[in-house]
Amino acid sequence: MGGTSVLLGLKPKWGTLAIIGFLAGISPIMHDFWRNQDPNERMNNMASFMKNLALAGAALALIGVEEPREASVPIGQRIDRRPSPQDGPPPGGVSFLTDPQQGELR
Repeated sequence: MGGTSVLLGLKPKWGTLAIIGFLAGISPIMHDFWRNQDPNERMNNMASFMKNLALAGAALALIGVEEPREASVPIGQRIDRRPSPQDGPPPGGVSFLTDPQQGELR
């Protein structure tokens, strides 16, 4: 749920907090390397724990990114895609909507 939220840009800060909460809650339980007696199992669990710690750090850094992000899904925002007369012709081309001589619609 948190990953989808961040990926789509739908409330990404809440999604990031969900990711951090999940990693903080599950990592000490699933990868409790300090309890392992076998050196190989201890090493594998420690590597996985450190990976989760790095992911939590990346999620913390992601919280600092300003919203709305460029790739965010616009929710509750009206996007007006129609060109206005003040925009003028498109760069490098002639607008087919206006007469270049008069600046009016044909």
